[in-house]
This record gives sequence, structure tokens and C-alpha cells, in this order.
Amino acid sequence: MPAHPLFHSTDARIVITAYFDGGSRGNPGPAGYGAFIVDDAGTVLAELAGGIGVATNNVAEYRGLLAALQWAVDNDVRALHVRGDSLLLVQQMKGVYRVKNEGLLPLYREARHLCARIGTVTFEHVPRERNKDADRLSNVGMDSNEPCTHPPRGWYCVAFARLAPLAPAPSGDMDPTVLTSSGRQNGSSRPIRT
Repeated sequence: MPAHPLFHSTDARIVITAYFDGGSRGNPGPAGYGAFIVDDAGTVLAELAGGIGVATNNVAEYRGLLAALQWAVDNDVRALHVRGDSLLLVQQMKGVYRVKNEGLLPLYREARHLCARIGTVTFEHVPRERNKDADRLSNVGMDSNEPCTHPPRGWYCVAFARLAPLAPAPSGDMDPTVLTSSGRQNGSSRPIRT
């Protein structure tokens, strides 16, 4: 089924904003991510969360970003504003900081690749207080840490996602595995109920 016409609009006033977060209890420890996606009117388009086993905070943050970017690609979003409270990740995605950690490099490259597929992606660092929904979802991810194999009808795995009615869930499970590919810079398990 095609994506909702909102995502194909050429109206520059329509803004899709993705908030992302990730965390681990122990660093490294049981880790999870969350992404909260809204339109310019504040309508919630998607809530994404997933447990990723034992990982560091920075890996979990990248996984939250990747979930948001993949959602945008899957829904044919052509312009996305991304907000997160990880200054390191935001500055790396803007090209201000280099990615020095070899473990983060494949995640960074995949994020750049997804940004290129979307088209226009801007990044903004926000204080933790303005990222509460993504933080809530990342805690759900940390709490779950179970693979999603058979989500309830109307849900799909990112590990878990609940979509707004305007963006129908794809059939079958989605593979949450991060793919590695070279990116290019382009300018700048329990279900969650809403």
C-alpha cells in the first residue's frame, strides 16, 4: 500500500520531525532505543522502540536515529528534521565531530546512507527536557530486550512500532539488523500502546 499523500507533498511548510534517544543501563548494559515522530501540527505519526541486548549508550542512540531514518525512508518522507539530546551524535551527523570509535562507524555510515535516500535531513541538538517522548520509548526498549517475532495486528517490528492510522503497517516482520554501507554527507518484546 502506498504511503500517505502527506509524505509526497511538495509543500515546504509541512515538516516531519523525528525525536530519537537511546540508552543503556550500565554502559555497556541492557540497551534500548526510541523514536517519536510527529508532523508540524504535533500529530504523532509513529512511536518506535526496541531492545538491542547489551550495548553502549552511543550505540543505542545511533539505533534510535536509524529507526527514525528507516521509518522516513519506508514512508517516502523527502524532508526530515531530526532532534536528539546526544550532542556527540548530532555533531557527528552534522560533520562537526569525526567518528573516532570503530564500533560506531558502521552505524554512522548507515545513517548517512539513509539520509541520502531521504533527501533533506537537518539535525538539531535539544535539551533532555524536550526529548521526553523518545526517552520514554528508549526505556521501553531497555525494559523489553526481547526479539520481536510475531507482533500484534497493526504493529510491526523495528523492534516495536505503533503507527498512526495514516501510515499503514507493512506486512510481515521487518529485520531490525543494521546494514553497513558507505554513506555520503548531504548537507548539513512488548508492544507499546498509544
